Amino acid sequence: MQTSRERAELMEQPEQIAAYFAGRFDGDGSVNKDGKTFCRIAYSTEAEAKMDQMLLVKIGVTATSVYHYRQAREYCLYISKNVAQSFIDLIRRYATTTPEMHTSIPVETSSRAEARWDGVRTG
Repeated sequence: MQTSRERAELMEQPEQIAAYFAGRFDGDGSVNKDGKTFCRIAYSTEAEAKMDQMLLVKIGVTATSVYHYRQAREYCLYISKNVAQSFIDLIRRYATTTPEMHTSIPVETSSRAEARWDGVRTG
């Protein structure tokens, strides 16, 4: 894990955490094509995804899940559709791009079958 990310878990200020997630989202985030169903951020390691999941709790985003996509060799932190819009609103002012620029096509059922849900859900 990069040194800067190791320090991220020490953040306590909501504005600082929101700005951090705006950067994460700008780099590795996506929103379902409808713009409101879910948000996700991709990670190369489970440790980073779970650290960020716990960091989201500090700003009140508790409806999250971490999925492992074995074939893609990546982990995705999903933010529930129930709180996706509030998450987007929270990070929007710090983002250098808009969430609309990060739209993705919904994952098909066959692709989801290849994913292993790690069962980490907070809230």
